[in-house]
Amino acid sequence: MKKIHIFTASLLFYSLNTFSEGPGFSHKEDSDPHHDSLIHLGPIQVLGEYNKSDILNTVQTVSTLHGDDLLNKNQTSLGETLRNEVGVNSSQFGPAASRPVIRGLEGDRVRVLENGIGLLDASGTSQDHAVATNPINAESVEIVRGPINLLYGSSAIGGVINVVNSRIHQNHFKGQYGAFDLRNETVNSAKTIAGKYDYGTDNFVFHFDGNYTDANNIDTPLGKVNNSEMEQHSVAVGATYFSTNKNYFGISYSNFENLYGVVKEEDADIDLNQDRVDIAGYYALHGWLKGVRIKSAQTMYEHTEFEDGAIGTKFENTGNETRVEFIQNNSGNLSGIFGLQTKFFDYEANGEEAFLPSTEHKMIGLFAFEEYEKNQWKFSAGFRSEFTNLKANTNKDFNTLSTAIGGIYSFDKNFSTSFNLSYSERAPNQVELFSNGAHKALGIFEQGNESLDSESSVGIELSFRHQSDKNSTIFTLFHQNFDNYIALNPSGGFDDTDESGTAGDSSEDFEIYNFSQNKAEISGIELDWRRKLPWNLQTRLTFDYLQGKNTQTNQSLPRISPMRLGLMIDYIRDHYRLGVEWRSVFEQDELAQNETVTSEYNMINLNGSYQLNLGHETLMTIYGRIGNLGDVKARNHVSLLKNQLLLPGRNFVLGARVAF
Repeated sequence: MKKIHIFTASLLFYSLNTFSEGPGFSHKEDSDPHHDSLIHLGPIQVLGEYNKSDILNTVQTVSTLHGDDLLNKNQTSLGETLRNEVGVNSSQFGPAASRPVIRGLEGDRVRVLENGIGLLDASGTSQDHAVATNPINAESVEIVRGPINLLYGSSAIGGVINVVNSRIHQNHFKGQYGAFDLRNETVNSAKTIAGKYDYGTDNFVFHFDGNYTDANNIDTPLGKVNNSEMEQHSVAVGATYFSTNKNYFGISYSNFENLYGVVKEEDADIDLNQDRVDIAGYYALHGWLKGVRIKSAQTMYEHTEFEDGAIGTKFENTGNETRVEFIQNNSGNLSGIFGLQTKFFDYEANGEEAFLPSTEHKMIGLFAFEEYEKNQWKFSAGFRSEFTNLKANTNKDFNTLSTAIGGIYSFDKNFSTSFNLSYSERAPNQVELFSNGAHKALGIFEQGNESLDSESSVGIELSFRHQSDKNSTIFTLFHQNFDNYIALNPSGGFDDTDESGTAGDSSEDFEIYNFSQNKAEISGIELDWRRKLPWNLQTRLTFDYLQGKNTQTNQSLPRISPMRLGLMIDYIRDHYRLGVEWRSVFEQDELAQNETVTSEYNMINLNGSYQLNLGHETLMTIYGRIGNLGDVKARNHVSLLKNQLLLPGRNFVLGARVAF
């Protein structure tokens, strides 16, 4: 059993900062945004809009991918793009269906947003359902934890992932800019083409983006993974009208389609399609209110599951999420935001393998978030009251309340420490309440529980931050204690009813899993350290450790991410960059019931890029990377398919991006 002591971790943090304050080697800061994300973490945009600050003055824990980082790590799914970020893993149900997992929490406990509004897809209902967004044309991807999560839903106990794009602009500009991207990969013969374009006139800004990816079966050190191919494409258009420099109103339309194989079943495919219409606007006010912001998304989502080419089950989710936010003017040392959020959707599943009944979901939430700053202190407080109604075979109502407080103390211009204390309540979702049937993609029979209560948790987080011209460090300790933690557990029984309703067909046996509630706790340590070195070198060290337990049985929670260590070194000079990355993932032997040990592995990745100035403010970036250089056999303990699906083998990626 592995044990990490707080004293040892704290000593590591102290040693890193002591080293960082040693004699430095200065060189000219590269102002080219192509390199911005390599060392300097600020300024950070919290969910794209609300609070701009650097890491020393942000109460919540924030990380962001943009620029080179996002270009280098971009994959065909959001989960795989973020899988190696500190505290983040992925569900890895194949290359197309991979959802982010934050600090051991997944599914409905992690809200995935696009420009601050939920995706309203079906990815939270099952691991084989893909996330309905691709970050390839995103401006940035943000990972946010802490009290500000209350602004975006009580279910966001684990955190919030926000994919930021420019389909609706918040700032007016005149002129044009865009990017065009071509990429090829060898591990699955994937070919990707993507582009985006923005054009601003006197009062309008117009936007277009699109992408297309075609990929075959993934290659691993043990051979090809059958039925892991995919074909994905999306297109979006948007227009924003500006009446003044501050007031605007915009509308956008996007379509996302994804046809992919379900790795668990070699004869099953999913054809996913979502249409989405977004509107957003801002109107400046006077007095104690700075302005009001409105956002709304209407989505029409469906996916069809095929078996041997025949339609098996069709899922549909038609919904709307709307937010009205009132932003306060700074009143002395006080600033804040409050507002109303609604979410309505109708979920339908039809077909022989529909394990969920049709469900109507209604949610209304009130929220507020305030910050008070004085001298070296900054305090924050969040509050959310939410009413949720789910109607299927029965009618279930839930009233939840969540609160959070936090603070940050700045010792000097380079060092600060923060704390967050939160109490959260989450209403159970339709899968946890109403599921009743064989879920072939997972190979189990899911049995919901209509007697479930709201899940509640108390969390505490301590963070130490250091930032200077050559160094930045974020060191975080956290603990979360759950009451009524909702988990899917094996019952020991089997269901042998076949698709026609005939009992006793042993070829259709599925182990029955029931949703139940227990007491649980999750604790962890995270470190993200970056340092500029002499000779045009920059380095980054990452570390995370997680422990999750069912405190009633003293067993580990299922699929807890193992301890991970990463070291990255980049050489940057003039117009080119070369990087090497070492990832060490330790053995996971802290197991839940029916889990098996996952072996450790060490993996080397290489990356590089070269930038050409084509004139007329046009830049071409030629980039490449080699993933899993040693073709190492590696499994992700967080994945339900870890015994069946290895991580991809050696992968050569070559691409070119033209930006203007």
